Order: sequence, then structure tokens, then C-alpha cells
Amino acid sequence: MEIAVLGKSGQLGTALRLTNPGFRVRWLGCEDIDLAALAHGEGHNPAREALAGVGCLVNCAARTDVDKQESDREAAEDVNHRGVERLGELTDTRIVHVSTDYVFGSQAPRVPLTPQDETEPDTVYGATKLAGERALVQRGNALIVRTAWLFSGDCLPSVKDFVSTMVARARQGQASRVVADQTGSPTFAFDLARGLWEAVDSEATGVVHAVGNGQATWFEVAQAAYQAAGADPGLVTACTSEEYPQVAKRPPWSVLSTRSWELAGFTPFPEWRSGVERAVAGRIQ
Repeated sequence: MEIAVLGKSGQLGTALRLTNPGFRVRWLGCEDIDLAALAHGEGHNPAREALAGVGCLVNCAARTDVDKQESDREAAEDVNHRGVERLGELTDTRIVHVSTDYVFGSQAPRVPLTPQDETEPDTVYGATKLAGERALVQRGNALIVRTAWLFSGDCLPSVKDFVSTMVARARQGQASRVVADQTGSPTFAFDLARGLWEAVDSEATGVVHAVGNGQATWFEVAQAAYQAAGADPGLVTACTSEEYPQVAKRPPWSVLSTRSWELAGFTPFPEWRSGVERAVAGRIQ
């Protein structure tokens, strides 16, 4: 079976390339399938050609700049929602689609969240990703994989993420103030990539949650990154979300339960601190 991966140049697409267990893969970028063009009724033929004969499509492509999307909703709708919907209409191929904890919002209950819990996003990013999910669920033959707080650290030096930012500051001996009132599920990109290959090699459909084991605040992740970099975790001090305002409202609680992932027969991910340590050391395993 040949696999197609859309979003080949992003953090997760790159992690998939480096963890490929031996599948024949077509690595696709926006030059091959342009989701924004599909959203406007264009680019159908190139997309069909790119997917001809493919047994499974892994879609990692998305507009993920959470703050920017708040003032650019149409662009987010094009890629995260309408483009995904049109993609699903173009092919009968099974789709493994990567989604996000941002489909939950500030009203989420303070328990590990399951796919059955009510979704009520506070952001344009979350709302458009949720709409894309729903389009694929309605289509059928799709597995929606929600993940959260993705990082790769020194494993992908060209990618800027929270852990890589904290490590750079730690190595320069700089202090950092980090929010301590947002709690989620930190996830090492390479653990997720290996999990996605398991999902590809299955017939699972529906919605599952795939994240690092455990939960943490950004403050705790920052402290772990400093410690792994050989710096004093005491250089990290806590602040509130109000003290660190951002354009898009971050979910105060987005801890995802991985029970759905395990019930689907997939391997649980390692504990999130292990992911931070490997990311800082530049080890993908």
C-alpha cells in the first residue's frame, strides 16, 4: 500500500519522514495539493492526480498560527475547514487527519477530555479545525487524531516551538516568565509520528486523542526544558495568562484522555517529560 502525507515540510510531516517504518510514501506539499485552492473550487485535477492509487492519506496540513487566525478567519476556513472538506470529496481514500485540543474551550470540564465531551472552541483556529473534523466524520472512512502542545526541540532545529524557545533561553542563562494557569498534554512530535504510522497501518475510524502521557502547565514544561538543558529551573518563574496576554484565548484546561487511542489498539505514548528530555538531547527515540 502506498501512503500519501500532505504537509511534508511541517514539523509533523518532517517527523513522519524521519520515523517512516518502511511504507512507500508520496510526500506532498501545497504545490501538489493546495487546500486553499480546493476551498475555492480550484486545483481539483492536480489533487486527484496526486492521490491516484493511494491507499491512505495522512493530512498534517493546516493553518496553525493561532493568534494570526483571529484576524484572518477566511484563510483559516479555507485550509482548516473548506479545503479539508473538498479534499474528502475528491477521493474515497481513507484519511488520517490530525486535529487539535483547541476544539475544546474555556468551558471544558476539568477532567481528562474524551472524544465524546462537548466541543466549544474559543478561537478561530479551534472552530475551523472542528469544522474540518466534522466534514470528514460525516464523509466516513476517516480517523481524526487530536493532539496537543506539540514540540520537537533540537530534533528539528529549523522549527520554532515552545521547548526549543525555552532551551535557547536556558543555554543563554536567561530567565523566563511562563504561564502556570493553562494545563494540557505536552506531546513529542516523534512520539506522535510513530503513533500515526500505527494508525495508518490499521482500519480505525472515528475520533481519538493521541498525546503524551500525563499533564502539565506551560510553566512545568519550561522548568523541565531548562533542567534537561543543564540550566537552573529556578530561572523560570510563574505568571498568569492575564499577565501574558495573547490575541487568541488559550484553553485553560485541555488535558486529553488517551483512552480512545488505547481502545483502538494503539501503543500509548511515553510520559511527556521523557519527550522533553529527548527533544532537548536531539534524540528522536
